[in-house]
Amino acid sequence: MTTTATQDRYTELLNSHRWEVPELYNMAVDVADRHPRDKRALILESAVEGQRDVSWGEIQDRSRQIAATLQKAGIKKGDRVAVLLPQRSDTPAAYLGVLRTGAILVTMSLLWAAEPIRFRLEDSGASAIIAEESAKHLFGDYEGTFIDIDGPAIKEADTEFKDVETKADDPALIFYTSGTTGRAKGIVHAHRTLLGHNEFKYCHQIGDGDVFYGAGDWAWSLAKLMGPLRLGATHLVFRPSGGFDPAALLDSMSRHRVTSALVNPTFLRKMREDVPDAGARFPLSLRTVCSSNEPLTPDLITWFEGQYGVTLLDYYGSTESYPLLGNYPDVPVKPGSMGRPLPGWEVRLLDENEQEVPTGETGEICLRARSNPQFPLGYWNMPEASATAFGAAGTTPRTRPTRTTTAMSGSWGGPTTSSKRPDTGLDPTSWRQSSANSIPCGTCPSPVCRTSFAASPSKPG
Repeated sequence: MTTTATQDRYTELLNSHRWEVPELYNMAVDVADRHPRDKRALILESAVEGQRDVSWGEIQDRSRQIAATLQKAGIKKGDRVAVLLPQRSDTPAAYLGVLRTGAILVTMSLLWAAEPIRFRLEDSGASAIIAEESAKHLFGDYEGTFIDIDGPAIKEADTEFKDVETKADDPALIFYTSGTTGRAKGIVHAHRTLLGHNEFKYCHQIGDGDVFYGAGDWAWSLAKLMGPLRLGATHLVFRPSGGFDPAALLDSMSRHRVTSALVNPTFLRKMREDVPDAGARFPLSLRTVCSSNEPLTPDLITWFEGQYGVTLLDYYGSTESYPLLGNYPDVPVKPGSMGRPLPGWEVRLLDENEQEVPTGETGEICLRARSNPQFPLGYWNMPEASATAFGAAGTTPRTRPTRTTTAMSGSWGGPTTSSKRPDTGLDPTSWRQSSANSIPCGTCPSPVCRTSFAASPSKPG
């Protein structure tokens, strides 16, 4: 495909995109209740629960039972409810049940030690936690309500529940940053956040009938669970008895004919090390495979394509907002590139003065404040940090935003065009993550949210 044809296809994606965000919107209702009860939602392959299919009817009923149990325990709209569960057959129902009540879901991982779990419970002010009895030692001094996911309260609850009405802008989720560079911060997302995760439409090209597998804990990214489910895919839930077993996972993906997956480079390196002949041993039905979390190196792209004939598609974002950049199945991939801005995402490469950097120079990947549904509401109980990182609500940015339906190749605030990529200050065809000469996160004025990475556009060629 020629450079002109590539750009034309990318421009088509941009021009066809429109955000549609209703005033009243509840993520759980949208994800769960759009599907027929007899439709398969999950393929469960678990060393703990066995192997079986999970229908949408089962998830709908279980989520309403969990919602009713929470409501009976006094949980109301705006309260925080933590969920600390492994990847069980009813973990999606637990997430959905919290959201049905209008409460704010705080996802937590069993990979964490007791201290970060207790900090997040205290910091969020969680009124209740849903977990297994065996996990109580991780939050033994917690003073809120403990709801046993396997207890009689949920099993005996009514499967009828009147969903609490929520607006698209109402808070729905709190995800915490890792805390590796300071205190962990709770990032608050609205119900509309899922509507902003259009990587599943454009990068994965998920549709009804797909079978999806997403590597990693759902607590780190609820979107990789809810996004494909919302679009009609069946989710493979693979829970082995021990640690990560690439051969066992590939065998499961082969047998269940997974068509799309989200992985990461660490996952791929382990797969290549343990199963170098993966393609011969475990034929897969993959149509799209995306990678995130860390830089995707050209050698991994080459190895995977040699095994399965599928090009790995990298995308990039931060804990606060992602994916900012992505690659697309029908747009050629330049190895090492994190891709181009997702349709509807107003992204620029800026210097410390909020000016676009010349081609070939290092800058920061920046997202226009409040420019898409995924944009966070702020940090939990940290108004000053929220204003610095995300821009104070109601403020008028100093720079005029570009239109979301034009190519991201013009100057910030100026006219944009898809035909002048090399000489307009930003080359969207090849943005590379760079650790050299990076600008510290948070140095920009409030109208722009900056990521924690710097980036430099490659020169054409």
